[in-house]
Amino acid sequence: MKAHFLFCFLAFIPLLLTAQNVDFKASANAKKILINSDFEVTFTLSNARASRGDFKFPSFRAFNVVAGPNEMQRTSITNGNIQSTLAFSYILTPRKLGTYTIEPASVKVDGKTLQTNSLTIEIVEGNASNKDGETPDVFLQAETPTTQVYLGQQVPLSYKIYTTQNINSFNILTESEYQGFFAQELRRYSSGVLKEVIGDTQYSTKIMRQIALFPQQTGSMTIEPMTMQLGIAKGGARNPRDFFFRPEMQRFKVSSEPLTLDVLPLPDNPPTSFRGAVGDYKAGASVDKLDITTDDAFTFQLSVVGNGDLKRVQAPELKIDDAFELYEPQVKEERSQEIGGVIQSRKVFEYIAVPKQIGQFNAQIEFTHFNPDSARYIVQRSEKYLLNVRMGENAPRDIIENSKEKIVTEDQELRFVKSTPNLQAKRESFFGSPLFYSLAGLPFLFLLGAVVIRRRWDAQNNIDPLVLKNRLAQQLANKHLKVAKQHMDANDSRAFNDEISKAMLGYVNDKLNIPNSELTKHNVIERLKSLHAQEAEIDRFMGVIKTSEMAIFGLQSDNNMQQTYDNAVDVLVKIEQQIEGR
Repeated sequence: MKAHFLFCFLAFIPLLLTAQNVDFKASANAKKILINSDFEVTFTLSNARASRGDFKFPSFRAFNVVAGPNEMQRTSITNGNIQSTLAFSYILTPRKLGTYTIEPASVKVDGKTLQTNSLTIEIVEGNASNKDGETPDVFLQAETPTTQVYLGQQVPLSYKIYTTQNINSFNILTESEYQGFFAQELRRYSSGVLKEVIGDTQYSTKIMRQIALFPQQTGSMTIEPMTMQLGIAKGGARNPRDFFFRPEMQRFKVSSEPLTLDVLPLPDNPPTSFRGAVGDYKAGASVDKLDITTDDAFTFQLSVVGNGDLKRVQAPELKIDDAFELYEPQVKEERSQEIGGVIQSRKVFEYIAVPKQIGQFNAQIEFTHFNPDSARYIVQRSEKYLLNVRMGENAPRDIIENSKEKIVTEDQELRFVKSTPNLQAKRESFFGSPLFYSLAGLPFLFLLGAVVIRRRWDAQNNIDPLVLKNRLAQQLANKHLKVAKQHMDANDSRAFNDEISKAMLGYVNDKLNIPNSELTKHNVIERLKSLHAQEAEIDRFMGVIKTSEMAIFGLQSDNNMQQTYDNAVDVLVKIEQQIEGR
């Protein structure tokens, strides 16, 4: 069974490899070498299958081939992705001074011919290494691609050893604290040994440590030196009979020079949608649904992926009609990973909006980032999402009334003319007769009598209609709270929170004389402040409303009904006392 599974897996590998990106490239471990030294050239085919006979290598006319081609093959599986490489390497020595080009190699894959890039190698005079017994020529250098960077930009800092001897061991003694930077160690950088020429000396170089720096403030920032202890074997012949022979180690310290970076501020007058993103970014937007009712909540997500300091990036504004109640955006995901020696981060913002009207509305978002390479702001816009809002079963009263008004208006505007006449002989109609006017006037007489009686009763009791509505506010709120407690005892969370919302909003509607069309959170807060309600109680009052609304629309899964009920009762009593006491 295991053998059968292994056979199926191996047979499936070619199909998986075809889904990967095929790549064929040439690389060398040096760009400049000395006349009496050697270097290595490697041709690497990735994610494709080919045999030795499918490859055609250049002639290396300006060089002598010391060794090669040496074949290396590797297959790895990471997170379900299969990566395969086949590489051929040559060890070359130069024939004469000058600058020479190594022509591309080629390979046939699935009937297609792929070519590598060409390589340019410079041959110069000089000494390949120090003589035995001399102090090793070695130094440590801190390097960045540039010394002028922007606030929040990712900057790779490399600590590179230059040496003419073989280093057997190293140990970091002191390291900068990177004041003014957020620093994160990199682990997947290119750590191979390369050859570089400085002056007339050829060095072997290797990156010993690499750090991703994110400047947190502008100005001239200095990175203090790093100090390492190196171990290099002293010269001397080894006795092959001495199994326990260990070469004597020469230990000494090397330190890098201080490195100064000039951190520039971002250009003035950024777009209004800029929220701190500096680097190379890609943004994407998505919605959960486009067809919703007034009982639903609309969810909009913005995902941002980039190589800058993502902690500095804040949520941009979601452009959506005022017909929606928009909540503060939340960060649903934030993670980072190292890819090819660069920290790539992903951040997902979630926006939740609740419709207050029916109809069709647009939602769109803009994400702006500053690109250090082009030194300009780049704006990315999502598509315009058309939202269709229908009437829900539990629509608030003001939504229903606004919808009726809209229907009546449309009915008044659209009046059709009959295309076919319907002619009849004229006869005496009940409409317009004395009996018709007598019966039609009776309802108005009854209504007029009721108004007169009500006004007389109000006048006798010295009560203004608005004052009476104000006094009944607490009674109506208590009525809703009583019903809410019944739903709480029945463990009906949605109905409970619906009654709590009606109690709170109904109270401010009647108590503060705010019409339904103007019943917004801003108006409620301003009205309560004008009546000298305490700010702490106003916050509690609005908090109860927000908690009940979020529970109604399923935005809060752990709603504590008893706590919500107690808060509603307590804050209504205190608000009533504070308002009545003024």
